[in-house]
Amino acid sequence: MAYPKELVVLAKEHASRYDLDPCLVCAVVEQESGWNPYAIRVERRFWQQYGEVYRQRYPELLWTRYPDLFAASFGLMQVMYPVAVEHGFRGRFPTELCDPREGLNTGCKILRAKMDATKDSVEEALLRWNGGGRPQYPAEVLSRLSHYTFD
Repeated sequence: MAYPKELVVLAKEHASRYDLDPCLVCAVVEQESGWNPYAIRVERRFWQQYGEVYRQRYPELLWTRYPDLFAASFGLMQVMYPVAVEHGFRGRFPTELCDPREGLNTGCKILRAKMDATKDSVEEALLRWNGGGRPQYPAEVLSRLSHYTFD
């Protein structure tokens, strides 16, 4: 797969910042967005399952005005805005996660938290990353690792 080299450099930088394998971060990016920083995908199941929790936890955000924006994943790592907020993202608009620097920083921070929660079990962290709804997800990501080798 062809990918923009400058985005790979950014992915490696952010992976390093959060003590993540850069090949794993690149594989997640490839799986989630195909290296398209402007990828946006509506995730209505997420909002149906967790929407009320986030409405109560972060009442200052405009949840009801644009619900589809809050039920979508954004950018290279397809980060959900409510999850990003939960992990310290303070952007005013969800689409700010489409900025490669912001999306990779936030995505790597979330992936690091999932790795920590699973005692560095890559497969378990990837299941949590994807919400656990697709048991084959970790294998799909891990099959992409060989696309990336770094010195």
